[in-house]
Amino acid sequence: FDFEQFRRVFRRLQERTECNRMERFDEIVDTHELDESMQELWEHGLVELRDLFDAYTEAGTSTVKVSHLATIARELGHLPKRSGNERMLNDYIKELRQDAIAGLDEDSAVDFRSMLQILSRLRRLEESRIQEIYDKYDQDCVGLTLELCLKALEECDIVAQVKDEAKELEALIEEFDEDGSGEVDQQEFFHLTSFVRRHLHKKRLEAARKMANDYGLKEDFHMLRALFLERDDAQNAWLPPDQVRGLVMELRHGQFSEDELRHGAWSPQEVKVIMEENHIEKVDFSALLFILKELDEFKANAELCQNSGIQQDSAAAFCRIWRALNPQHGTISRDRLEKFLVQRRQESGAGGVECVGSHGSKKLYQTTKTDMGAARKDMLEMVLGNDTKVEFKRFLGIMRGAW
Repeated sequence: FDFEQFRRVFRRLQERTECNRMERFDEIVDTHELDESMQELWEHGLVELRDLFDAYTEAGTSTVKVSHLATIARELGHLPKRSGNERMLNDYIKELRQDAIAGLDEDSAVDFRSMLQILSRLRRLEESRIQEIYDKYDQDCVGLTLELCLKALEECDIVAQVKDEAKELEALIEEFDEDGSGEVDQQEFFHLTSFVRRHLHKKRLEAARKMANDYGLKEDFHMLRALFLERDDAQNAWLPPDQVRGLVMELRHGQFSEDELRHGAWSPQEVKVIMEENHIEKVDFSALLFILKELDEFKANAELCQNSGIQQDSAAAFCRIWRALNPQHGTISRDRLEKFLVQRRQESGAGGVECVGSHGSKKLYQTTKTDMGAARKDMLEMVLGNDTKVEFKRFLGIMRGAW
């Protein structure tokens, strides 16, 4: 493809995506007989809402639990912090117990149309809030400059989290200034907030979903996301360390023994070590996925060590060394391992290559500084042959000094 061909293909894919979205929108409208006011209210979020409803649907039913409504609303951006909307949602659900939807509580379930009825009220409240914020910053009724627009968006809880998002946000503000006046008027600001909120949320969610897939957590993605949002009471999009350690133990409760949860690979202490090694102070959702991936790998590698007759303390040490080497897709490069072994030898001085097993450690052979390079080379060639990638099992054999 040259650029012009790529541009045409890209445009067609955009058109096809939008066409599919419109077809799904019409299908949802027809299925649930939504009137014009409801269609207008959900013009830019109905398909996404249906996808979330399907993701949280109870097995074998066409309903979601009332306890999931706040999570779904937050995923759509309709429960921004400081707005009090979560309290409004809970109050509204209580009202509905005596209204069209009777007997609702945390364990009750609602169908799609009932959920739409509940969240539509939140959406209208959010539109009123956006209007108030716009009026606050447009006191002269001339529109919002770039600086004022960024402040207004921040008050709407639309904030860039990384530098690329900040640049993109400024570019979108300029793009939504449709008349080229250099200022964003009321209608442009409404369209801007709706689009940017959906765009940033979708972008972040897709990045998190890809990360979950790469980490082998695809099947647990929505469950993990829901648990994270439920515990993020302050709606800061991150959890404090103590809460993360408790969440990890809760996730694996019943899968491991109490001793493993308190002292093994899934212990709070190991969570703390991972966070310290990776300089994680506040745990956002992506960091939570990373921690779970590290714990799963640590557990699998520790079991391999113990099956090889390595004592628990030594197994933990090997697993932490492996983690420090930053394996990618379960392997490290041969060069990376060789550099590590050279560094390890320089730090420890000449001595012997040790084998650590179920009966303690013993020297396999004596080495000096002059023959260590040759011994290391022989060891790598014996274990790896011509391979350039090293998985944990062979790393373990090399570290033990025997295969």
